[in-house]
Formats: sequence, C-alpha cells, structure tokens
Amino acid sequence: MTPEGKVKKFIDDYMKKHFPDAWKYSPPGGMYGKAGAPDRIWFWQGVMITIEAKAEGNFPTELQLRNLEKLYKNGAIVAVVTGKDEVAMESIRQAAQYFKSHNLGFAIIPTAFNFGCNNLKL
Repeated sequence: MTPEGKVKKFIDDYMKKHFPDAWKYSPPGGMYGKAGAPDRIWFWQGVMITIEAKAEGNFPTELQLRNLEKLYKNGAIVAVVTGKDEVAMESIRQAAQYFKSHNLGFAIIPTAFNFGCNNLKL
C-alpha cells in the first residue's frame, strides 16, 4: 500500500467508526475521473464531507485547493488530512456534528424529490 493509500485507509477507518451510516464516494483518478477531485467524499445525514488525503511531506496541488474551495463555497466541509492526523479527523467530526445540529446540510425538496423517487422510504 502506498503512503497515501495508508492515509486513505486511516480516514476510512475513522469515518466508519464515527459515522457508520455515512455514504462514501471515492472519485476515480485518471481519465475516468475529475482532475483535482478530493480523495474522499462522504455524505452523512445531509452533511457533505470532502477530504484530500496526503502522505507526510506532501501538499495539495493548486487544482486540488481550488476544487476544495469550490466545495466549501457550496456548503461542504473540506479538509486536507496529512498522515494519520487524529486532530484533523476529530475536527472534521466536530464540524459535521455542528452542521447537523444547526441544519446546515442538504435538504430534500419535496416537489423535486417526487420526480421518479416516490417509492423511496425516508
């Protein structure tokens, strides 16, 4: 496993422990993905959490930072986690709890939701 792969596993393990009902998306890299997309995107009870994983000594690219800024401006929690940074992960956990408790996440708009999704139980 690569050094960055170890960081991604650390993030995944932490998120699964603290947000067991969250939904994770790992954008593909290369020609099938969006350049500069964060390594991990988690959705938890209406809150979007985006994390760029970096091995010790590595830094996000300008493109990655621009994409994180766009996500932040659209209401996501954004973070860069370097190594096995427990403090960063705890900050993410606390931010997600705050977003949820203050209804700062996404909402289902009933009229838009009715288009083809009537059979889902919420």
